[in-house]
Amino acid sequence: VLTLAADRRDIDAVVAVTPLLDARRIVRARGPKYVARAGVRGVRDLLGHRLGRGRSVPIAGSREELAAITEPGSKRGYLDLVDRESRWRNETPARSLLRLVNYRPGERIGEIRAPTLLLAGTDDAIVPVDGVVAAGSDLDRGTVVTMPADHFTPFGADFEPAMGHQLSFLRDAFED
Repeated sequence: VLTLAADRRDIDAVVAVTPLLDARRIVRARGPKYVARAGVRGVRDLLGHRLGRGRSVPIAGSREELAAITEPGSKRGYLDLVDRESRWRNETPARSLLRLVNYRPGERIGEIRAPTLLLAGTDDAIVPVDGVVAAGSDLDRGTVVTMPADHFTPFGADFEPAMGHQLSFLRDAFED
C-alpha cells in the first residue's frame, strides 16, 4: 500500500497496519544460511514453474521450513487469522522469496502526499515499532499510532481497537 501511495497522486488517504518497511533488513537478520537456501529454492521454482514443476514454501513457519515469515510466534499468529474449515494452504511460490531483498517501501515513504496512518504494534516481532515511528516522521501528512499488539492481532484479537484508530483517522482525513 505504501509503494502504491508513493506512485500515485489520486489517493485520498492511506492506512498501513503493521507495515513492512524494509524486507531486506529482515532477510539479513535471518543470516547467510537462510539467504542461500531461500535463493536456491527461489531460483529452482523460477525455472521449474515454467515446466510445471514449481516449488512452494510456507508463508509462515520456521527458518528450517524456509518460510517467508519466520519470526517467533508468527506461524501461530498468522494461522489464527484463517478459518479452521478453510481449504486455504499456508504456501506461496518459492520464487516470491527472491523479491524480499528488494522490497523496501520505507525508502519511498517521503513521496507519499496523501494523509497517511501508520499503525504499529508495540509487540511486533516482524516490524519494529521504532522503525514505523521513524518512518512516520518522513511523512508530510502522517499520523503514527502505536498500540499493544503484535504483527497479526490488529486483524484478529485486537481488530476492534485497530479499526477504531483507522476509522478515527479516516474521519479526520476526509473532513478537510
